[in-house]
Amino acid sequence: MEKRRYIHEKNRLFLGNPGLFTMSWCGLVHALEEDVVVGLARVHKDGKWGYIAPSGAVVIDPQWEDAGLFFEGLANVQKDGQWGFINATGTVVIKPQWDGAFPFSDGLARARKGEKWGFIDAAGKVISEPQWDEADPFSFY
Repeated sequence: MEKRRYIHEKNRLFLGNPGLFTMSWCGLVHALEEDVVVGLARVHKDGKWGYIAPSGAVVIDPQWEDAGLFFEGLANVQKDGQWGFINATGTVVIKPQWDGAFPFSDGLARARKGEKWGFIDAAGKVISEPQWDEADPFSFY
């Protein structure tokens, strides 16, 4: 089967298989720029999100309703309407239990319960209970 190639200006190459996955160019570029250590790109198949390696091999099967990029080794993912985090092997590190979650920055992620935001660490420990209407990262990705 023919493979489609996606080339980023930093000369990193991702291979995609037409008909199997769709990728957002913007998401691919962002993934390459933000986390070259993890080096995975998001892919979408049958309404679910997963991740592929630069070779085009599926690393994490599409199984998530939504999926973010990897920051600090973890990606925010959604299942049954709840957000949690996985590592680069697809292991759930923080169980989906949050109404919203943003990527990690400086060791903390913003997490929402109901309408209030707080912060959690990479182990899922609540560092600051959800109490704010808005919360920003301590530094920008």
